[in-house]
Amino acid sequence: MIVVLVLACYAPFLEWGLPLATAPHRIKSVVTDAILPLEALAEMHNTFVVSKPDRNYGYPWFHYFVVATAQTPYLAYLWLTGDLRDPSAEYPYGLRDPVGALRTLTVIGRLVSVAMAAVIVIANFAFVTSLWGLRAGRIAAVLSGTAFPVFYYGRTGNLDAAACAWSMVVVWLFAVMVVRGADRRRLVALACVGAIATATKDQASLIVVPLSIAGVFLCAASAGWRHALKWTAGAVAVFSAVYAGACGMFIDPMRHITHVRRLFFEPQLLTVASTYRTVHPHTLCGIVALLGEFVWGFVAMISPPVALVAVFGLLVAVRERPVTSMLMIPLLLLFFLLNLPTGVAPRRYFLPFVVIADGFAACWVARRIQAGYRRSGLLILALLVGWQILVDADLVYWQLHDTRYAAAKWLEKNVPEGSVVEFFGAAPKLPPLPASVATRRVGGRARWAGDKSHALTIERYLREEGPPFVLIMPDWSSEPTMPHSGDCPEFVYQALIDGSLGYRLAQEFRRPKESLFEWIRPRLDNPDVAPPIRIFVRTVDVRRHPVSGLPENRGAVSRVGPTAAGSGHDLTETG
Repeated sequence: MIVVLVLACYAPFLEWGLPLATAPHRIKSVVTDAILPLEALAEMHNTFVVSKPDRNYGYPWFHYFVVATAQTPYLAYLWLTGDLRDPSAEYPYGLRDPVGALRTLTVIGRLVSVAMAAVIVIANFAFVTSLWGLRAGRIAAVLSGTAFPVFYYGRTGNLDAAACAWSMVVVWLFAVMVVRGADRRRLVALACVGAIATATKDQASLIVVPLSIAGVFLCAASAGWRHALKWTAGAVAVFSAVYAGACGMFIDPMRHITHVRRLFFEPQLLTVASTYRTVHPHTLCGIVALLGEFVWGFVAMISPPVALVAVFGLLVAVRERPVTSMLMIPLLLLFFLLNLPTGVAPRRYFLPFVVIADGFAACWVARRIQAGYRRSGLLILALLVGWQILVDADLVYWQLHDTRYAAAKWLEKNVPEGSVVEFFGAAPKLPPLPASVATRRVGGRARWAGDKSHALTIERYLREEGPPFVLIMPDWSSEPTMPHSGDCPEFVYQALIDGSLGYRLAQEFRRPKESLFEWIRPRLDNPDVAPPIRIFVRTVDVRRHPVSGLPENRGAVSRVGPTAAGSGHDLTETG
């Protein structure tokens, strides 16, 4: 029943942000860090055929294998129908219809995320039911199924939903050991699932390791240390074998060795996000600011009302069973082992802790109903679920009315044949454009991430040789309130705005500030949903003569809101 409800609520909204692969740089979905549509298949090619120098070592191997396995039957279908011939690593990859094929591969990968979301809800139901009863389990299933981060990441193709799903199975197994007693079979099962969770995403170890250690102590309490140590040795052996297999160590050991080496010793080769994002310094003020960002980010992702009730539920749970306080240890480890050393607090890492918090909130609501306060308990539950549904509804609304769709229509209508639209930053964030609208990164740069030495060169290029159209929008390299990509120097953006580079703002697409329930929806790490888009057109050519044949300036800039022309208020937060 839970699986059916999750599929019914999540599956209808999978079309947002699908790639329109009309050019080689338009093959990815708009979701930051999603491995769709081709990354999983590319990783299998690297594993079983030939390892390429541009291979992505950012994540462990296992979930790539899961997604590729789900996509393989569709590839077989394309091969049998003649729509896939002479597969290659270059666009269009041997596909007769790359647009349709890559969209379908993306949907298949997102269905894997939906399945993982169903596992999250089921595991949370089982975990809470084990500790606090069936009523609490049902409430927890509803809360986690409507939780904003589960609803979002359960449809995107990121690894976060999968890592959370396996982590919640670990939490459930820990709860079973608390209630029914720890033995060898349960400890080995926890080790096996924990290995899969860690082989899906490294951050899962923050949950797996402390709960596994707690499981050893539970075994000692049940059967004594002699048996506990013997069982632990067996569990460690099982963990090692399953982890090695799930990471592809038996097939391509250097892949995982390189991943671990870069993760701990060469992180700059995995991400350049710190080049663009604010990193809190290791000073007292910096640590306090980071802690504030951490706490508020966690509360925002849970939702303030659920966070408040979860605190009460935690107190009730610890009073009944002190060992349940162990479920808070992973959250502390997240801050001290990951956030504090890096100086940043990504909100997507809160996903499993949001689900655990939903369990504590469910515990308190269920206990209140059992204590005879049925009416107030149901009223509080309605408030919690209603708040989350409003947040989810706002998310869906702006996914269905994403600013990219209107921007794509405008560009298709107004860009003359032969003209090029140039952009800053990440190509996958672009509006879904037909092949007739040519795009390239400003200055024709192939590589840009982490490079800030181009500022003066870009300004001179735009002033002297610039294209007829420049598209500005934020991406993963942008600060939370930044209206442009981190690839676009601030002074260049201001020069575009004030016209000193010979451009004017022709069209703007954005959400109005007062849109629906945006004031209660938490900000995501990246501006993936309905980002503000500004399109500039050149007003003079390189000889400082007026340019003809480009869209006229008809006065006020158009803005996309609930109607064709929405609010004129400034948008300062995205995604």
